[in-house]
Amino acid sequence: MKLVFHGACREIGRSCIEIQEGGSRVLLDAGMKVHDHAEPVRVSGPFDAVILSHAHLDHSGALPTLQRHRPVPVYCTFPTVPLATLLLEDSEKVAMKRGHTPHFSAREMKALEKNTIPVPYRNEYEIAEEASFSFSDAGHIPGSAITAFHGSEKTLVYTGDYKLSPTRLHAGADLPKAADVLVTESTYSEKELPDRKKLERDFCDGVRDVVESGLTALIPCFAVGRTQEILQVLEAGGITGAWIQGMGTKVCGILSDYPSYISSPRALAKALDESRFIETRKQARKVLEEPGVIIATAGMLDGGPALGYLIELNKTGKGKVFLTGFQVPGTNGRRLLEEGVVKTERGRLKINIAAEFYNFSAHSSRDDLFKTVERLSPEKVFCIHGDEPACIAFAEELREKGFEARAPQAGEAFEA
Repeated sequence: MKLVFHGACREIGRSCIEIQEGGSRVLLDAGMKVHDHAEPVRVSGPFDAVILSHAHLDHSGALPTLQRHRPVPVYCTFPTVPLATLLLEDSEKVAMKRGHTPHFSAREMKALEKNTIPVPYRNEYEIAEEASFSFSDAGHIPGSAITAFHGSEKTLVYTGDYKLSPTRLHAGADLPKAADVLVTESTYSEKELPDRKKLERDFCDGVRDVVESGLTALIPCFAVGRTQEILQVLEAGGITGAWIQGMGTKVCGILSDYPSYISSPRALAKALDESRFIETRKQARKVLEEPGVIIATAGMLDGGPALGYLIELNKTGKGKVFLTGFQVPGTNGRRLLEEGVVKTERGRLKINIAAEFYNFSAHSSRDDLFKTVERLSPEKVFCIHGDEPACIAFAEELREKGFEARAPQAGEAFEA
C-alpha cells in the first residue's frame, strides 16, 4: 500500500490522500481551500474511486473536477449526498457573485450526482481487487464518516474530521477496532476544548442576558450541523422562539429525511417547532424591531444574512454577536474578534457592538486525539488537517510515545 498526500498537509483545507493498492488508485476526499478563492486540490487521474468522509467543502469541493474526463464513482453516506450538493452549488453561486470563474461546470456537477454512491455505516464494500472499505460514524456533522480501508495486507483508518465526545447532535465517534496505518486530523492537537456542559450554560446565560436587556443576540452559524446544534442548546437552556435564516434552514429540512444520522431527532424536531423562520425581507426588517435571537448563515460572517444583520445592528447599537465556531484567519469573524472590523461591499466597517466567541467545535480535542491513536494502536501515523505547528508537534509527541509518526508535506509519498 502506497500513500500520496495531495492536500491538508500542515494546513486546514484541500483534504486529499491517494491510496495505491493492487493496481488501483483511490482518493480519500478531494477538497478545496475554502477561504482562499475556493482553490481546489489538483490531482491527476485516472482514479478508480473516491471515498468522501463528509460534505464540508474542504473535503468535497474538488469532487466535480474529477468527473471532467471520465466517470469516477464517489462513495459517501446517504445524507452526505444532498448536503454536499447543497454546499457545492452554493460555492458556485458565491464565486460568480464575487466575479470569480467557478472551478467546475454544471455538466461536471451533474456527472458527480450521477456517479455518487451512498452507503450505510458498518457495511464493507469492495471497490477494486484487494481494496474494500467500511464507514463508521465520525460524530462531526450528520453523515460524517471515519473510513477503514482494507488492502491486501493492511488496514488504513482515515479519521477525516471527527469528534470523540458527544454533543447535542451526535453521540460521538464510533471508532474502528484497530488500524495498521492511521491518517488523523490534528486540528486541536495542541488545545483542550472547553467542557461542553459549562460551555452551553455560559452561552445560554450570555444570550439570555442580551435579550433581557432589550437587545438582539445575533448568532452567525455554519449551516450544516452548527445551526441545528445551537437550536437544541438554546431550547435545552429554556430559550425558545429564535429566528432562523439562511442555508441552515435547508439543512434542517434535509436532516428531517435522515433521522438516524443524529442522536435525537425528537430533540431537534422540538427545537425547530419552537423556532421561527425568516422568509421575506419584510420579516427580516421587523425582526430587528424587538429583542430576540437570530441564528443566521454564514458562520464566519463572510456574507449571507448574518453579515446583513450585523451591519444593521451596528447602526443602532442594539445587539451583540455570539460566534460559535472557529474563525479562519482572513475571514470577517476573525477580523471582528481581533480588530473590531469587517469587510463589506463598501469597504472596511468598524463594528461598535460587542462580540464573544464560544467554541462549539465539532472536532476532537487534544486528549481525545491521543486517546484515539492509543486505542487504534497503529504501526504508522500520519498527522494532517491542522496548521503547520500543530501537525509537526502532534507527530513529535506521538514519536515520543513510541509511535512511528509523520507530518507529511504536500506531494510526499510513503509506503504504508
